[in-house]
Amino acid sequence: MKHVLYAIVAVILLVGFQACWDVDEGENVVLYDAMVFVKDNQPNTVFETDLGDSLRSNNALWTGATAPYKAGDRIFIRFSIDDTTQSRSNFYPVTVYSYTEVDMESYFTLWPDSASPFESSPFYSTSIVHVTGDFLNVIAQTYQVYGDSNSVNLIYHKAFDSMDANGNPSLSLELVHNAAGVYTGYYFSRFYSYDLSNLRLDFPEADTIKFELKWIESATGNNRANFVYVP
Repeated sequence: MKHVLYAIVAVILLVGFQACWDVDEGENVVLYDAMVFVKDNQPNTVFETDLGDSLRSNNALWTGATAPYKAGDRIFIRFSIDDTTQSRSNFYPVTVYSYTEVDMESYFTLWPDSASPFESSPFYSTSIVHVTGDFLNVIAQTYQVYGDSNSVNLIYHKAFDSMDANGNPSLSLELVHNAAGVYTGYYFSRFYSYDLSNLRLDFPEADTIKFELKWIESATGNNRANFVYVP
């Protein structure tokens, strides 16, 4: 199960629809975080990971007549894994301690000799940058903005494409906070999954697609990380 689950250390403010439950004091619980799809939006919700495993919440996540999410929505969950001795393959019982909405976005292709349409203000920080399945998952802390622009955009810089001897590309991507200016006294956590699947159309013969991701944080300046996407 460890190949589809990952833990992060972060203090986060949950935005959008949200809910959370406390862990009992003294309870020895290992918590995991994941961005997943809602498969069945009953109170004991079934989620699907990006690698096809199912997670069923043993605790009811909502009450009343209307669910806060629907099948197909992508959400971030914090959970523990329950007793799996009676579970069938790829179907795991879990206890969910919190959930919140995730925005699903596409990347923007910036062609050579073109100017970016986005502003770029530094992030306060990033809690997670991680590739699972077809998605680049990001939890970013952005400052309060002034002005109308306030999006978090993934830019694919087409001018920096290169190919290795096996015909697999290496790309340059950039994560930007599209804001003309910010107030640094306040920041908010924002949850995104960027769909990378359209890269298959540009590189249909590729076995792997490597990319360097860069972004700017106020305390650390320029940040870079390397990833491998398997289409």
